[in-house]
This record gives sequence, C-alpha cells and structure tokens, in this order.
Amino acid sequence: MLPTTTILGGTAIIGVLAAGWSYVKIYLQKLISYVIVSVTSDNRHISMGMHVILNKVSVNKKSPANKVYDCKTLFIKSLNKKVYAIYEKMTYGIRIYWVKETLFKIPVIIPIIFKGRTPSQGSGPESESDSKVLHIIYIRGTIDIDKLFSDAMDSYIELNDVINDNTNKRFFVRKVIGKGINQHSDGHNRSDAPDVIESDDSSIMCNFKSGIYRLLKYKIEDIGVEGSRKDPLDSMVLDKHSEELVIELNRWLKSKDWFTTRGIPWKRGWLLHGLPGTGKTSFIRAIGEVYDLPIISFDLGSLTNEEFVRKWQEISHETPCIALIEDIDNVFHGRTNVAGDRMGNLSFDTFLNCIDGIDSNNGILLVITTNDITKLDPALGKPSEKDINVSTRPGRIDRVLEMKVLSKTGREKIAKRILDNWPETHEKIVSEGDGESGAQFQERCTQLALKLYWQEKDKTTLDNVTKNISTTRSISPRKIRDRDKSTTPIARSLR
Repeated sequence: MLPTTTILGGTAIIGVLAAGWSYVKIYLQKLISYVIVSVTSDNRHISMGMHVILNKVSVNKKSPANKVYDCKTLFIKSLNKKVYAIYEKMTYGIRIYWVKETLFKIPVIIPIIFKGRTPSQGSGPESESDSKVLHIIYIRGTIDIDKLFSDAMDSYIELNDVINDNTNKRFFVRKVIGKGINQHSDGHNRSDAPDVIESDDSSIMCNFKSGIYRLLKYKIEDIGVEGSRKDPLDSMVLDKHSEELVIELNRWLKSKDWFTTRGIPWKRGWLLHGLPGTGKTSFIRAIGEVYDLPIISFDLGSLTNEEFVRKWQEISHETPCIALIEDIDNVFHGRTNVAGDRMGNLSFDTFLNCIDGIDSNNGILLVITTNDITKLDPALGKPSEKDINVSTRPGRIDRVLEMKVLSKTGREKIAKRILDNWPETHEKIVSEGDGESGAQFQERCTQLALKLYWQEKDKTTLDNVTKNISTTRSISPRKIRDRDKSTTPIARSLR
C-alpha cells in the first residue's frame, strides 16, 4: 500500500498538470489563431457570390461525401406548366476548395474550408436559410479576404444581371411570412420556429446560377415564370377610376428623373377597398405582370417589428416593385393588432414609420387592400371628402379606389369572353347576375359554359357511337369474321 504522502503528492502533481494543460490549451489556441483564420457571414447574397467565386477558381470540384437532395415546383417553359424539379443542395456540411495562389512569387495550391448550415440547423425548404450562413477557414496570409468578399458581392450583382438578361422578366410574387406564426403567447419562441420565409422562384434561380443548387433533370434555361398568355388587364373589367390608376402607374414608372429633380419622393401608395371577390388582388397581379414589377406580399399577422423593418428595408433592392399588404383589416382594427394574442406582434407605429418614415422608399408602389374600410385608422389614410379617390394622408396613401360589384357593362364583357360560343345565353345570364361581384359572376358564367360544352361534347360522342353501330350493322357477318381473322386477339379485345 502506498504511503499517504505519496498519494497526496501524486494528486497534487496531477492537479498542477491539469491546471497547466488548460493554460497550454489557451496558448495553443492563440497560436493557432495566428495561423488559421475563421471568417463568417450571415448574408445569403454574399454566400451566393462566394459560391460563384470559389467554383470558378477551385481546381477540385468534387462534391462532399454527404449529399442532400430536395425538390421544388418550378415552371418549365418547354412543358408550359409547373412540375416537381429535383436538385442537389451544395451548401450542407464542409467543402474544401483547393485554390491556386502565388506566395512570394511561387505558385502554390492552398485549401479554403467552406462550411454551410447543416440540415439539422435548417429552417425548412422555403426559408432559404441554408444559404445564409457562410463560414470560411483559411491559412493567414494566403488570400486577401477583403478582396474575396468584395469580389463575392460583385459576383452576386453580376449574377442577378445575368438572370434578368436571360429571363427578360422581373415579375414574380414573393410571400414574406414571419416566425411570429410559431410564437407562444408567453413571448417565448418555439425551438423549431423558422426564420422569415420568402417564397418565390427568383431567389431559387440565384441558387441555381451560383451553384448552391444543382438541377438534376432540367437546365437553368428551362425555368421560367408562369404568367398569362394574354394581357391580364384585357380580361378584367375596369371602371373609369381603375383605368386612371393604370395610366397613372405607367406614367409614374417613366417619371423617376422628373420626381428626383423636383425633390419629390418617387413612390406611390394605393388603397383598394370593397367587398370580397371584387378583384382587388387580381387587379394588382395583373398590373404586376403587364408592367413586369416584382410583387412582395407581406403577411403582417405573422411578422414582428424587427422582421417587418428588416424585410421592408431589403425590398429597396428590388425597386421598382409592388409592396402588397392584403386584408389589413384582418390585422389592424384602428391601431390595435388583432392577429392573435402573441407577444411581439407588429405594432401600428412601426408599420407607419416603415411605409412613410425617414428612410427612402423610392421606387416602391405600396398597395393596401381591405374589405372593411371603416376599421382603418385615419393616420393611414382614407377617402377625402372632396374627392373619394384621393387620400386624406398623401405620402402614405395617395389614391383610394373602391372596387365595386359589376355593372351591366362589366357583366356583358365577362359573358362575351366566357360564353363566346353561346351568344343566345348572354342577355339572360347578365340579368341574373345583377349585384354580383366579379368572382361570383365569373363563376356563374363558367358553370354554364362548362355545362353547355359537355352537353355538346356528349352529344357528339353519342352521335359517333350511333353512327358506328349503324355502320357495323350494315356489314355482313362473313365480312366481320374475315376482319377478325386478320387481326390479333389483343387487337380484337381492344376494339
């Protein structure tokens, strides 16, 4: 048995070594930090640009061992429809890029470790959060990190220009949904609450172009934006005031320099109100398609103050564009947010400060829709007593448009478009649809048109069947036997 002094001495030595090792570790970490540099970025635009840069200069383009596949519905131009397109995500895990550099006039190949967000950290396929986190590790002195990040930003800008040049289309619809949808009433976020969700085909195009995502079946050139084959405004029933707004929008888009030289903010605000189904949302989508304007639709009920301010500031990069707030009466009654009992809901003051605050909103067409205009706070803007089409608060809301039920002329236009093959039905259905909204009357016409269409088609089919029966009866039994002998059993069973 060892003496007590020996045991105590050994314990003391172990304690000293343990304490010393902790200091050694600290010094080693400091020493390594002088050699190995770690850089992070939380901006997905820089991350996309960095992918472009590293994919261009890397001499080793092998994919990592751990691969992740996903799919998304994309509009394929050659098919003229949306399909599920499968692609490989390139940002998960660690990727090592071997890059040629010149050190002391000697060409060498150096490693750059690129680390993206792992699948367990992701927030869902629609949030695009997997492309936001950028983590680069490199040997100090081997690369100019400032230049690398500057080049990455330039690459992202160039990437967007290429996408716009290839598609010749800026129109898309992006839905911005906040993490407030997963927040408890006690103010604590759920552990699996997603980041702000942005859903549209434009952001995923950047991922494809940058190499973050790799399409398996289709090519990037195959992807397009689904739109109407005809001018969508032609199929709508617009009254005098709606047509005036369209003309005003056209002139506003062409008058940026005029506004700027006179010190007038180059922005507009519209308030569309009326009963459900009167075409408020359809009208906005139509002008977005016709004038090739991106539409960013904010779900105010799910957004916090911080989220709304951040996303509102970001849309300045999309201008000219439409910022759409649908059914604001479902979120604000006056100044009170009624969209649930969650803590941290978007406040009315924050909303006002964003749409008409100190920051520039040049190039933004703000469109707010409501089914009940009486619930709106006067600070936002309401129809003026002198002119119901002009707002009481220009700068926030400049023009007010009431979307009314269809007039007789409007119902006649829809009837002629849908029931074009049955003009004898127009007078009666126009009379029956008195007082209906555009959506209601269009559905009435659609149901009648489908009924008449299938009646004619069924009658044609029945006539063909009757004709075939008559023809068969006119053939002699011997000819039928001869015909059956000349065909295979499968063909006869199919006949």
